[in-house]
Amino acid sequence: MPSQRRVGIATTSISVNELKDIVKRYLKCRVKGNVCGSNLMFIGPPGIGKSESVVEAASEVAEELGLDFWEYENYSDPPSGYDKTFTFVIFRLDMVKPEDLTGFPLPDKESKTFEYAIPRWVEALRKSKAGLVLLDEFTNVTDDIILSAAYDIVLNEKVNLYKFRKPVIALGNPPEYSSLARPLPLPLLNRLALFNVKEPKVEEWCDYMNEKYEGKWLTEVCAFLHGRPDLLLKPPEDVEDLSPFPAPRSWTALALALKNVYYDLWEKVKKKERKVLNKLITITSAYVGKEAASHFGSWAYIEAPSIEEVLKNPQILLAMDKGEAYSPEALIYVLAQLANLNTEKWEEKVGEIAAFLLKNGAYRPAAMLLRLISDSKRRSKVFNYLRKKYPMELMKLKKSVGGGKLFGL
Repeated sequence: MPSQRRVGIATTSISVNELKDIVKRYLKCRVKGNVCGSNLMFIGPPGIGKSESVVEAASEVAEELGLDFWEYENYSDPPSGYDKTFTFVIFRLDMVKPEDLTGFPLPDKESKTFEYAIPRWVEALRKSKAGLVLLDEFTNVTDDIILSAAYDIVLNEKVNLYKFRKPVIALGNPPEYSSLARPLPLPLLNRLALFNVKEPKVEEWCDYMNEKYEGKWLTEVCAFLHGRPDLLLKPPEDVEDLSPFPAPRSWTALALALKNVYYDLWEKVKKKERKVLNKLITITSAYVGKEAASHFGSWAYIEAPSIEEVLKNPQILLAMDKGEAYSPEALIYVLAQLANLNTEKWEEKVGEIAAFLLKNGAYRPAAMLLRLISDSKRRSKVFNYLRKKYPMELMKLKKSVGGGKLFGL
């Protein structure tokens, strides 16, 4: 028996954004035909965006190379022809059949021998200008035949004796997040570049939501998580529990659903109609579990000053920031409401509040207010207003909390 080690052994961790950059660099190197080292494996908690980041990286590389990105599917061919295509093949290894990876044996009665029928996805990769195989749930495979085939694919870029010579990336979960996670042979780990991927911070998740969905998600979810960052990712203690649990992926689904499916429910919540509280908790539980849903429901009905009061007297925000009035959660709640203000000259009103906070050194709530404006066009209007009237305060904000793609400074 070869010696084995548990997954998740790397001493340092990378962010999801760093994962994406690593994948892009590796794919570009492989397309150029250079010697680029071994294939990659990323180990991290479920629901933090590992697979999505790989897909985005592959799509962006294809675009930069002038190739059409095509996610492989049976019974079809890429629209532009294989010589102009980046073919992306993804397998969830906990859902495939052995023959999906190994092909079928074809016996020859005359010679009393057999060969394997090559899987169609292998042929597609062989004919494509560029491509990638993504093996998801790599550590959760219980079938030894599938696992053996997956090893051959990721290590040798082949199926049986059919080589496809395209890069392979494996994704998995450490054992503390999955009851199915199994030891991996040391020779396998020694022949892959293994990265541990850490969970994102709340600010990173909010930035991601702003960039990808702009005004199509409920920013109040971001506001809630600022006050309860411990609930961004909280898997159940029993890894075999079938209940939903909070993770970046499930919060994303909830934020989209509350904005676009249950928008009428959230309007009633904003009016503090307590008769819909149970319905809010029920729906939220379906995405992030009972505990997180209970906290979110309580937060949605928190005691806080009205927006009208804050606009008339922004000193209230300073008192809240210092803990002299209401609760810390109430401050975040009010900032979320301000960020979604929909009145005449709203950009001036929000800009003046932001400037007031900056003048009084309240950089954290000022930055949070701007982050909670999910629509990039709305945020640009506020920034343009601040640049025009309060450039020095804006520079102080940049110096205090940094620039980056969120603030566009």
